[in-house]
Amino acid sequence: MKKTFGIFLSLATVGYIAWFSSCPRRDVSPQIDTSVSGDIYDFRYQWCRLHRWRVDWESMVSPCWKEMSWDKRDVTSRKRTSPYRSYISKWELSPAGHFSRLWIQSVDLDGHPKKIGGDSWRVYIRQGPASLAPVVIDHENGLYEVLVLIVEPGEYHAGIYLDYTLCNGYRDPPKKFFRNGTNQGLYINVDETFLGDIRADFINKPLSGRTAFKMRIRPSLQGYFSYCRDVASCSRLTASCRLTCSHMWDGHGRWVNMSWKSYSQASLSRRHRFQPQTLLIFGDSNGRRFFNLAERSELCKGVFKRCDLVQNWLYEYEIDRSKIKDTDEFNVSYVMDLFRRKLRPPDVNHPNSVFIFNLGIHYSLGLNFSQYQDLLNRVIKLLKEPAYRMDIVWRGTTMIEREKLNWKKKYEHPLNHTLFRFHNNQRIQLFHAYATQVMCQANFKVIDMYPLSSAYPRGTSDNVHYDLEAFLPAIRLLEQYYK
Repeated sequence: MKKTFGIFLSLATVGYIAWFSSCPRRDVSPQIDTSVSGDIYDFRYQWCRLHRWRVDWESMVSPCWKEMSWDKRDVTSRKRTSPYRSYISKWELSPAGHFSRLWIQSVDLDGHPKKIGGDSWRVYIRQGPASLAPVVIDHENGLYEVLVLIVEPGEYHAGIYLDYTLCNGYRDPPKKFFRNGTNQGLYINVDETFLGDIRADFINKPLSGRTAFKMRIRPSLQGYFSYCRDVASCSRLTASCRLTCSHMWDGHGRWVNMSWKSYSQASLSRRHRFQPQTLLIFGDSNGRRFFNLAERSELCKGVFKRCDLVQNWLYEYEIDRSKIKDTDEFNVSYVMDLFRRKLRPPDVNHPNSVFIFNLGIHYSLGLNFSQYQDLLNRVIKLLKEPAYRMDIVWRGTTMIEREKLNWKKKYEHPLNHTLFRFHNNQRIQLFHAYATQVMCQANFKVIDMYPLSSAYPRGTSDNVHYDLEAFLPAIRLLEQYYK
């Protein structure tokens, strides 16, 4: 009897250990990394990962490349990630001036740690001595690495939210969405039944049920303070990444007391023998805000003789819609014709004039990724024609905050309705990274606005728009470059 009981107890113990080891671990406490390397090679490796992220659209979408079509969506799968069961599996909190990292382990609805990628985790660090925008890297094995360079020591609070799972963040619109889902870019009277049940697509739930994770960063005078101490050393550091681009500024940085501080002060050398004539800004409603700030600043009052705006959504804001049939899908020729018309005037098509443009937020809302690629490739081909003589600058797309969505019409599920189903930051990131890469390859100048906006302490005023102060660093940069 004792022998039988002993065998039973041993089997029960083994079973319990097996069960316990299979259960997801709950969040571990933040650990100070005591093995921080003073090696420049380690710092440079992380620095280059940060810089490659903004152009490496292929790695960004790699976990979902074969899952982007709408018919791949599965709303009943038990493999969907549970934000409550998921957890932080490891912390590496380094002293100030070094890269800190943490890893999120996604767990499915049945409590199993996942071995695949495709989740969209959103991470904000806006409470602390600085406001920063970490980069989230999908390792395609259920782990998501959060990478951030924190320069100011002190206590920070990070918010971590699950936005989408099973590649739903990168999902492309189905055929005829432009006509039925956006009403050909009018955004009114759309067919709310066109996509079916999408109530659970945008999740917007905090990791492990916690709205904030506390981190304490110790002071240090090494790392960043040694390797990027001036313009020359920062330039060498970035040059070692072997990324060829005419970036007007580094783009990466943080906000401290509502002032933008780039990690690197390196920027393009000023234009010499340049006598500014006309500045033409082309963009959406954020482009209009950018223009409004430029118009009241030295950029338009003193640097350029004339400033003008072309406002564009999916089509020109004031397009003559009588020529658009009710059955028409997106027609790229309307956009191309707009470019030709607005760039034709002699005062715009002039060696001393500048064309700053963006095609971003509205296209991620209404088009699939291949359509966007085709649009940008056509625009670049046009602008590379010898007939166009103006200086060309791509203004990077800004981040959106879908969680703040509050559309004019009241919906039963305001964060999940047809018109804004594809209006999310994951597609913005993908479209932005592709655009940045091809604009760099075309040798156009680039102002990367994404890190600046994603780190902005106040975020968006609604789900899309920023107050003018968010654009001020870019305006100052243009003033310095063209004056």
